[in-house]
Amino acid sequence: MIQLLDFLKTRAFAGVPLGASPEDLKAALGEPTYEYTDTFAHTLEYGLFEFAFTPKGKQLYMIHTQDFEVPTLGSTQELDPWVLKQGVHILDTMRAAEAENLTYTYDPENLTLKFASGVDLVFYGDTPATSTIYSIEARDMGLYQGEMDG
Repeated sequence: MIQLLDFLKTRAFAGVPLGASPEDLKAALGEPTYEYTDTFAHTLEYGLFEFAFTPKGKQLYMIHTQDFEVPTLGSTQELDPWVLKQGVHILDTMRAAEAENLTYTYDPENLTLKFASGVDLVFYGDTPATSTIYSIEARDMGLYQGEMDG
C-alpha cells in the first residue's frame, strides 16, 4: 500500500522522485488509468492523481490531485491517505503533521501548508478554522522551464 504520508515526507510518490521517467512511474504503479500528450506535457493519470512529464525529456515535474473525497489511485494500487480526506481542516492537518514531526511553513494568505520536502497542501475556506483540503501538489518547474528554454 502506498502511503501518502511518505510522499509528504520525501516528495517521492511510491518511491518515484520528481525528475523520473514515465517508465519509472509505470514500474512502481502499473499501467495508468489514462495517458495523454499535448504541447505542454505528457501526463499519466492514476485515479485522481495527475503525473505531468516534460514534453521533450519526459521528466516528472509535477504530481497533483485536487477536489477529492478520498484521494485514490484508481484500481492500480491502494493508497493510505493519512488524514487527507475531504473535509479535513487545515488546523487538524497541522496537528497531525506536528505529531509526525513533519516540518512545514504555513502561508496564511493562500491557506497553504508548504512541507520541507516540497509538497504543498492547499486548503479552501474563509478562515483557518473553516478551511478544508483542496489540493495536494509537488512540482519542480525548473525541470519544465529548463526544457522550454533549451
